[in-house]
Amino acid sequence: QVSVDTVFHGHGHGSRSFEGFFMELGNDDTRGNAAILSRILAYTERGGKGGALLEALGNGSNGLARAFDARTEDLKAAGASGNSCLLLKLIKELATEALRLRVIGNRYDGPQGHFLDYLFMSLSGIRVEKFEAVFLDSDNVLAIETLSEGSIAHTAVYPRKAVEASLRLGANQAIFLHNHPSGDAAPSDTDKELIVTLDKAFAAAGFIVRDHLIIGSRRHWSAAKEGWSMGKRP
Repeated sequence: QVSVDTVFHGHGHGSRSFEGFFMELGNDDTRGNAAILSRILAYTERGGKGGALLEALGNGSNGLARAFDARTEDLKAAGASGNSCLLLKLIKELATEALRLRVIGNRYDGPQGHFLDYLFMSLSGIRVEKFEAVFLDSDNVLAIETLSEGSIAHTAVYPRKAVEASLRLGANQAIFLHNHPSGDAAPSDTDKELIVTLDKAFAAAGFIVRDHLIIGSRRHWSAAKEGWSMGKRP
């Protein structure tokens, strides 16, 4: 049985939780990254493959994150076994759930801390756009729900789904977010149109939109931070 302490102890990192481990995935410590990955793969591979795998995937900036975000076919092409691919995906899913539990039911203080860590963890490595809503009762997070996956070119369904979910959950505020598979967090023209559409629909239903977030590759864009306010451009 693989325990958190066993996998993440040693190499100068000490014992840590899943979420604490993943908060540091963006580091550039090539040797440290290889040591951590080799320790994980020791359960599924013979003769540590951490360094070779990271090199094949392109180590450096966000090197370790690349291994956890990589597609199964890319991991196998880099020399990882099927069991290694499964273990890496399982660890990421457990870390994502650990972070989600830190968010639900707690106060929302803006796109930072555990909240932002959860968004990066849950949306990084996804090859399609995933559109989600965070529903709040005043300042506390009630739920995070996926409204759609795929292209966001067709926006008519989102306001209806979002309003229905708010009524069902008893929420009075929401934060809308989606990822950009390209890694660029800058909003497109379609994104900007969607912001206005959603804000108007929510205002008409008596709800408040706190923010619109776009998640890129370890960076994010916040409409509120850029001066947007309930459909009004800065």
